[in-house]
Amino acid sequence: MKKGTKVALIVVAVLLVLIVGCVSSISGSYNSMVELDEGVKSQWAQVENQYQRRYDLIPNLVSTVKGYASHESEVFTNIADARSKAGGVVQMSDELLEDEAAFQRFQQAQDELGSALQRLLVVTENYPELKADQNFLALQDELEGTENRIATERKRYNDVVSNYNSTIRKFPKVFLANIFGFRPKAYFTATPTLNYDINADYLLKNEFMGYLVQQGVSFTSNYFANNLATRKGVNEKFPELCRYIKKTKAQGFVEAAMSLDEYLYNRWGMQTGREWTVYIN
Repeated sequence: MKKGTKVALIVVAVLLVLIVGCVSSISGSYNSMVELDEGVKSQWAQVENQYQRRYDLIPNLVSTVKGYASHESEVFTNIADARSKAGGVVQMSDELLEDEAAFQRFQQAQDELGSALQRLLVVTENYPELKADQNFLALQDELEGTENRIATERKRYNDVVSNYNSTIRKFPKVFLANIFGFRPKAYFTATPTLNYDINADYLLKNEFMGYLVQQGVSFTSNYFANNLATRKGVNEKFPELCRYIKKTKAQGFVEAAMSLDEYLYNRWGMQTGREWTVYIN
């Protein structure tokens, strides 16, 4: 075999190896992006399931509360409006996950429904017979569990989206992502940070007491464990305390809330969870 022929064969072999290597690399990158994309879709289905679960729970909850508080028409109207609005977007196609505006409309509708439900539960604090109703207690527990699962699935969704988005932006996968149509996915926005100085002790105490006067004892655990202790500003300043609050489900705050509730009632006949105007002569 001539020397020139040998060189040509070597060059061809090297090119074949490079081509096979490139194809293999492209195939691997494509498959990994497909797996991540499917992971996002799968986790999104879990988010939708929990929102649907809450959506389906509302009629029985409202019906039970109406049996004791039928005159609270404004609260029921707000829930009906919020449920109607949320029902129109409780199911989103996978393609809409790439539409930031549509996703934000979805989150806003669901958050408004959650707020309306919280206001409904605040009203129930004024009806001792309702709070003793076994059907209501079961529905309340189911709603609380659903809200916790919603928060969990939303966090998991954000985690898989973060992984997916960072992957398709990395070099050289960013080129393949553009070629094969892998687009960034929208995610749930984080809870806003505190808008006051968390180093000011008296402001933190006011936050606690002010919340109780508005919301009541029954919401203390969920608010401090699943809301306040998850805020960025608080987590950065008090990481160990936040972990403890979440681990104990804010039991310390619950006990303090019960003491404050008892004091307000014994001192002024007030109940937490209701709005009051206090006049000092």
